[in-house]
Amino acid sequence: MTAERRAIFWLNRVEAGLAKLVSAIAIVTLIAIVTIVFSAVVMRYGFNSAMIFSYDVSTVLFAWLIFLGLIVAERDGAHMGIDAIDRVKSPWLRRLVVIVRYTLLLMTSIYLCKVGISLVERTGNQIPSLRISARWLYTALPIGFGLLSFSYLVRLIRVSFTRTEV
Repeated sequence: MTAERRAIFWLNRVEAGLAKLVSAIAIVTLIAIVTIVFSAVVMRYGFNSAMIFSYDVSTVLFAWLIFLGLIVAERDGAHMGIDAIDRVKSPWLRRLVVIVRYTLLLMTSIYLCKVGISLVERTGNQIPSLRISARWLYTALPIGFGLLSFSYLVRLIRVSFTRTEV
């Protein structure tokens, strides 16, 4: 096995492990959101007592679910896309188009990660009912797009350095 193949093998394993970890976190987050919102409804209408923090907790968890879900959706091919690439007959042209696509997606996700970091740095307010920094909410953006950037980088390396069919 050549050094390139070994590196790609390990990158694929790291990406697969990361995707499994993110999927597990997303599942736990979704269960927590459903539990909190259901409990809040039961408390409000069943016992006439509000869970004041439920809206803010579910908002923070939902933001994390969305931005972690980026990686899961990318892995599963669930993002919207243009299927014109599949119709390109020439294998080298198809590979070139896929490389350009992943390069553009990587640059976009890196840019959005930098925007997220800037947003986190500028945020100083608190979430009143939880008495925690709003940075907990906004940190989901750079982490989600950072993980997505890693995923695109792995796919770009895989397409660029292997001879498998695109």
